[in-house]
Amino acid sequence: MWKKAVFSIAVLVIALPGCLDGKEKAPSSRPTTQTAPAETQPAWEVVKGKGFTIAIPRGWRKLPMPIGHHVLYINGDGIGVPAIDETGSPIQMGFTVERYSKLKASPMGGAKKNLAGLKWNRRLKVISQSEIKSITLSDGAEAALIRVLLLKDRTRRSLQLKMFAKDKDSRGWVVSAWIVTGKDSAFIAKNKSLERWLLAHVTSLCFDRKKFDTAAIRAAYNPPATQPTTSSRPTTTSAPAKKHKAR
Repeated sequence: MWKKAVFSIAVLVIALPGCLDGKEKAPSSRPTTQTAPAETQPAWEVVKGKGFTIAIPRGWRKLPMPIGHHVLYINGDGIGVPAIDETGSPIQMGFTVERYSKLKASPMGGAKKNLAGLKWNRRLKVISQSEIKSITLSDGAEAALIRVLLLKDRTRRSLQLKMFAKDKDSRGWVVSAWIVTGKDSAFIAKNKSLERWLLAHVTSLCFDRKKFDTAAIRAAYNPPATQPTTSSRPTTTSAPAKKHKAR
């Protein structure tokens, strides 16, 4: 059964019971990152880890030693997005990849248990949640996607995107991305293009490297969109595509 997955909020990892199973530790070596000459570099990076390939935003900070089941943990605070929202609260963004040992349950089953576990966490209040989506990755692997909007500790609003998948060896994988703002901020609601951009990265996970596809990533970065003015940056902020490409 899927025993325990996590909803990560910036550097905080909030455990949700009843979601994932397995005791496999994260590898001691860091995944490799594919690079290209500066003038030809796209606005994203391709990370090739043990058993997986995924596209991540270029320039995001990588945690040198991922903790627990994490094989990749990156932070994007202030990189391509404003540092604070219109209420003056910091905007936090992050992205993780977790790997677990062999599982019997399906990705859909894991996603359902993950959502069910939210009600037991007293620090979290579900504002809204979308119906779990069943999707197929570029290599044909089945996956299940969760989108939930939370209120954490009554002070922070958090959008969480979480995808559950299982490879041919029945190992469980969880890819998460989040945007966290002040509880009264409208930043998340007004930046749907930013959410779609993050979702493209989450669903770029691939277990068969030969079938890795960046079509959805390219579509998310082009055409560029604009984000609303914030209290810290009175001018319009360009979309992640241009910001990341310039770094």
